[in-house]
Amino acid sequence: MLCSKIGVKGLTRISFFLFLVIGPIILEFLQILSPYRYFDANDIAFNYLGWTIPVLIFSFIWRSRLFSADKSSQS
Repeated sequence: MLCSKIGVKGLTRISFFLFLVIGPIILEFLQILSPYRYFDANDIAFNYLGWTIPVLIFSFIWRSRLFSADKSSQS
């Protein structure tokens, strides 16, 4: 919703979503190359939660504002 609100289109939008989906997995595999870090599947899950929970909250607030705006315009 944010990408469409600020007018991001095409290849930039696709690369942004690919980064959000593939990024956490790539970051965890890159940690294997570091001598003091290790791969942890829980980190991948928490990386996804780290961006999905705020997106869900934002979506809920956005839709509730749209719903209340529609309701007030009908009165």
